[in-house]
Amino acid sequence: MSDNRNYGCGRTLAHPETIRGLARRAADHAGRGTALARKAETALGRLARHLAQYGIRDLRRADRAHIEALCESWRGKCAEGQLSRSSVSGYASALNGVFEALGRDDLRISIAAEGLQRGQVHTNEDRSATAAARDALISWLAYRAGIAHSREECLMLEAAGHAVRLQEAAGLRLRESGALKVLEKELRGGCIALGRADGAKNGRPREARLYDPAALEVARSFVRENRDVFARGSLIPAGMTTRQWMDRMHHLLRQFREDTGTAHPGYHGHRHAYAQRLYAGLYEAGRGVRVEPPVKEGRFGREHLASVAARLGVSPARAREIDREIRLEVSRNLGHGRVNITRSYLGE
Repeated sequence: MSDNRNYGCGRTLAHPETIRGLARRAADHAGRGTALARKAETALGRLARHLAQYGIRDLRRADRAHIEALCESWRGKCAEGQLSRSSVSGYASALNGVFEALGRDDLRISIAAEGLQRGQVHTNEDRSATAAARDALISWLAYRAGIAHSREECLMLEAAGHAVRLQEAAGLRLRESGALKVLEKELRGGCIALGRADGAKNGRPREARLYDPAALEVARSFVRENRDVFARGSLIPAGMTTRQWMDRMHHLLRQFREDTGTAHPGYHGHRHAYAQRLYAGLYEAGRGVRVEPPVKEGRFGREHLASVAARLGVSPARAREIDREIRLEVSRNLGHGRVNITRSYLGE
């Protein structure tokens, strides 16, 4: 019987191996990657500590009352500032993935009913990286490559510059810009396909419009010419793990800011710039009118939609539908698939 404890993943819920086993099961059930498994591990750790107060070490013994008590404790910690609503919402979502994988729908958490929604996550602030900031960063990386003390260091810095170009050219996350298998990518219909092997978040496949095909071609030639260092066919040197490369990239950005005093918003700012360009481009291509995103125009919500309606010669209701369609396409290219997330990139 003991083999069935915690659904066959371990005898004690709080044991790291048990938590990892349950998290992997949830990730496999959802067809998602290691990122989801890591989130589930964190959430399960909190659940295990909570259930331990009731002497429960086997998740099979948990019931609805235990979950409701957990949610109540989270609400209290949010009110006291010990936890953010964003974190708690993430924990609840991850646990729901575990409960679904285990067939425990009775334990599922209604985030809205429990009052654990994230709340407003957008500020209507333009957080895009300007062209000047992008070019300054790329120039600084090239300068550092020129004074590097070894070939490996020089090539890593040159590759970093290519990664920055790809981030803005295709709206890539930092991880994706490094892990992208540039030697295998082909441009089809103006887009490139990304998947798990390219570092896509949660392994979710997508197609992203590539605005600068030359960025991909130059990166491909660079990796091909230096295949002894970039043996995996991406911009991450074979001697570095993805995590080591990302840590180094963040360190380089901090150095760049200190050395130049440039107000660079961070690598994600290149995704913001891509999203804003795509939004305006979709309006121009589909409606014949270029509409800049709210964070650029300074008009938000109903005011922005009224402006769109006037320029397109349609009703406000139709303008809302058109804007939603365009935002959904932007979201798909970014790898999200949700309209609401575009508020963070474009404004409300």
